[in-house]
Amino acid sequence: MSARPVKKTYFGIAALISGILCALSLLFNFGASSLEIPRKTFDQLNNLTALLYCVLTQATIILGVIGHTRRKDSKNFSRVGIALALVPFLFMFGKFVSLYLK
Repeated sequence: MSARPVKKTYFGIAALISGILCALSLLFNFGASSLEIPRKTFDQLNNLTALLYCVLTQATIILGVIGHTRRKDSKNFSRVGIALALVPFLFMFGKFVSLYLK
């Protein structure tokens, strides 16, 4: 019996795309905070973009880890996707901690 060839998977590319969307949703969140709009509209935009960021961050990490462990998947795309999701999160977390420690 011959070994079946391993099929190419696309979790790395999916992680990269969701990482880009994650970074864009965070930029939209910051953009919505600088607009001069009514409070109700701001609350809706803020909630929508924050929810999108939270969902996409988790999806990016899961897709990136799966893509990183697969044999015929793009490990570099997985790493870049995870970095696009986690670097802004770590920056915001650091700012939060520094404000708390003041």
